[in-house]
Amino acid sequence: MPPSGSGVPSLTEDEKMMFARWVDLGCPINTGTGDNANYGWFLDELRPTVTVSSPRPNLNTTPLTEIRVGVADAYTGLNGATLSIKADFVLNGSAAGTELAGQGSFILPGIFSIPLQTPISKLSTSYVTAAVADLQGNTNVVQVRFWVDAGFRITSLDASALGNSRLTVRFENPTAATNHAVLWVDDVAKPASAWSALTILNAADETNQIRRLEVALPGNGAGHLFLRVEKP
Repeated sequence: MPPSGSGVPSLTEDEKMMFARWVDLGCPINTGTGDNANYGWFLDELRPTVTVSSPRPNLNTTPLTEIRVGVADAYTGLNGATLSIKADFVLNGSAAGTELAGQGSFILPGIFSIPLQTPISKLSTSYVTAAVADLQGNTNVVQVRFWVDAGFRITSLDASALGNSRLTVRFENPTAATNHAVLWVDDVAKPASAWSALTILNAADETNQIRRLEVALPGNGAGHLFLRVEKP
């Protein structure tokens, strides 16, 4: 449609899609009379899209620096005034459950960001809830469960291949930092001022976000030796 040579312009893609939708709906017809003349067959019934990209669900191994939410609606469009973002923990001085949307802004089309005044490096299981409606009134709500632990674990200590004067330390390094320090003390009951830094002889990054350090052991390190790795 239309027939060739009829002189009538071809249907646009939007017009073709309207016919296709009309057929999918069962070819309904509005009579144009009576109290129910407009049945709303082509009303927007799809909820908008909402995605929380920061924080990530479950464990976050790097400090939380922002709440970032993506929103979109491909039909009637978003109602920006309905955007709601809440957390069940204190954020930027606001109590748990407080509306946070006023603290952020759209940094790109469809991307809303709330920067944190102080990055969060340690947080137990918490929730961020984001919601938005489109111009038709359809609402979507997304809740993300997460926790933050930006610490790291020592995965191995090995002196077998290096003799008694050197030690290999391997530990998690999810932030790809390069200026760690290895401290030692002969009695953990001693104050923090008693810990001394060991000389780092070699450093390298391995697979799975593991960093390897080779350190020189103290000359008087006979007996027990307690180590602590400090990240920058």
